[in-house]
Amino acid sequence: MLLKITSVLFIAFVLVSCGGKKVTNMSEAEKAVIAEEKEIETTDATKKLVPDWYDNTDKDKDCKSGNYVCFVGAEINNDDIQIARTIAEEIAKASLASYVGGELSSIIDLVRDQAKIGKETTTSQTFTQIIQDINKKVSTKGWEQLACTADCSPENTNLWNAFVLLKYDKYYAKQLLVEEVKKDQELESKARIAKAWQDLEEEINEAEKSN
Repeated sequence: MLLKITSVLFIAFVLVSCGGKKVTNMSEAEKAVIAEEKEIETTDATKKLVPDWYDNTDKDKDCKSGNYVCFVGAEINNDDIQIARTIAEEIAKASLASYVGGELSSIIDLVRDQAKIGKETTTSQTFTQIIQDINKKVSTKGWEQLACTADCSPENTNLWNAFVLLKYDKYYAKQLLVEEVKKDQELESKARIAKAWQDLEEEINEAEKSN
């Protein structure tokens, strides 16, 4: 009788041991499925939380007004809210810097061509330096920022999203360019030969009147 009881207990132990191993394997598989489902759920939740202005800046009234040029940046699923916002802001600022650099370079290229200023001259190099200095200023001034972080992050994930909108005053860099050139009388006299420079001054004057 004792032998039968011992055998039964041994068999039960084996079954429990094997059954426990099977449950562990299933649990790992289930965790993988749950993790994948959670990732899909988080992605879907993020899509619903993206601000309207991120995909279409005209959804912001200032951007739509035509007085601003707008740039966006985003960082998704970061475990630090401040880092997420910083990354999103830097992405938007990079787009802004590219825009301003291209805009001012186009103006100066026309001025050089129309005023017959060679690219290797001191005057030309001064223009280039002015553009570089203005771009540094634009990295911190001339724009307003709209950001969405906590409200744009899915709940119960410990992950943060950041969406940033920079609303840049489209006349700011141009106005700085005019002001900087006016500080150098010789440079200004050469620039004013060009119709492109005359048009720029007129554009800035009209903008100031409208404000």
